Amino acid sequence: MPATATLRQRNVLVAAVRRAVGGRVNAVEEPLAAALACRPDPGGDVVVVDIGSGRTEVARICDRSIVAAERVDDAGSVDRIPAIADCVRRLDRPRGGQRRLLLTGGGATAAGAAARLAALTGRSITMPAEPPLATLTGLRRLLTS
Repeated sequence: MPATATLRQRNVLVAAVRRAVGGRVNAVEEPLAAALACRPDPGGDVVVVDIGSGRTEVARICDRSIVAAERVDDAGSVDRIPAIADCVRRLDRPRGGQRRLLLTGGGATAAGAAARLAALTGRSITMPAEPPLATLTGLRRLLTS
């Protein structure tokens, strides 16, 4: 589920899945699952930028929990990278030398996106092998560990 989903949206989604499949349902935020695709144990403090086709979220993860998240509203903009960089700067709290971003989602593969985001934020970019499948890869890791 989106990290920026409201409590009501979360409850509706969990109830719908529970009705469909029965049993216990655990909701996992998309940026957290995507982070698991890059780092099997996203401990510490890391910022994930999940660029989807319709929604972009920036989330700060600390000790396997999302502690802050923002949806980047592109308002019809052709170029979302400057708005994403602004959001990263608001949410990021680098400690010491940690200045790395995890970049996931289908939009992560757009030509020049990683390089421009690195230049605008002053951070190094890490991407999973298949950014569009990062959420699913992370969920698979979570379920099989």
